[in-house]
Amino acid sequence: MNEGEQTPRRVWSWAASDLEVAERREHVEGLVGNRIALVRYVTIDYLREESHPELIDSGVRLIDDARELERPTWRFDGFDALDFGIELETVDGVSWSLTWDPPGDHEGIGLRKGPMLGSVVSPDGLVAVWEATLTSLWSPMLRAPIETVELHYTPWDRPSPGFWCPRISFVTQDARLEVVMGDDEHGRLVASADNVAILAPETPLPPWPYLAD
Repeated sequence: MNEGEQTPRRVWSWAASDLEVAERREHVEGLVGNRIALVRYVTIDYLREESHPELIDSGVRLIDDARELERPTWRFDGFDALDFGIELETVDGVSWSLTWDPPGDHEGIGLRKGPMLGSVVSPDGLVAVWEATLTSLWSPMLRAPIETVELHYTPWDRPSPGFWCPRISFVTQDARLEVVMGDDEHGRLVASADNVAILAPETPLPPWPYLAD
């Protein structure tokens, strides 16, 4: 990343053992049975200098203006792509954050209870938080409680053995969303270690071997 700031290193995805995988899966069970009320997308603030130059040094900016929401920087044909990740808020006011582990010896995406601000991004960074509840691919997920959150763990053996999670599935009684490690490249979905992509229901899983169960 060349803009925005992240908080110190975190490990939400990689697991050194089966017990750690089990802890990750048990943790996300806390979202099951809850209904999503709000969705926030957290990205680099690409439009700040153009749209709000007076805020160039003001830190995190919430984007909820209707005119700006009409041209989201994260929307592409068949997927949404985010620099930092997603914050989900349930109807009882609890926040859950999905982001990637900083690339290095290990990679992957993880989901933990808590807000993005402070745990994933710094309040001082040039970060945009988009109010994306009704304008993103998540809107069909609001109609019913979450029935399943599946962390698709797969073995990791470079350089040390363990497990990583390159895909997370969210399921309700009538909708499903897949979140993968992915980014936009000239409008095309490509693999990425430091970006997340939300796939439209009609978009098949990309043919990256590590996404297979």
